[in-house]
Amino acid sequence: MDFLSELFDKGLTYSAINCARSTLSSYVSLDDGSVIGQNPLVCRLLKGVFQSQPPKPKYTEVWDVQVVLTYLAMLHPVESLTLKQLTSKLVMLLLLVLGQQGQTIHLLDKSHVCE
Repeated sequence: MDFLSELFDKGLTYSAINCARSTLSSYVSLDDGSVIGQNPLVCRLLKGVFQSQPPKPKYTEVWDVQVVLTYLAMLHPVESLTLKQLTSKLVMLLLLVLGQQGQTIHLLDKSHVCE
């Protein structure tokens, strides 16, 4: 409890303190065989930390997908597109459908794509 409280006093986020709790639970068990992370006092402490410092959203801004879809819809017929336009359209549609970040596109393997 003191260790987790110190982390809070040092200004660490809820996520960091929760991670410390999880790590402690993996390595330390109490005399009665229970783990630290399930101790009622630890749970109350983490609940208080969450209440006072709720996690912030990962992204502060979102963008309108409809703008991109409208632009992609204008890129037709496919036969008249340049290779660059066709590739860009394909990549953007894949990213939207898969919900992946841009840097993961290089992991796609065309040998796993069904026709």
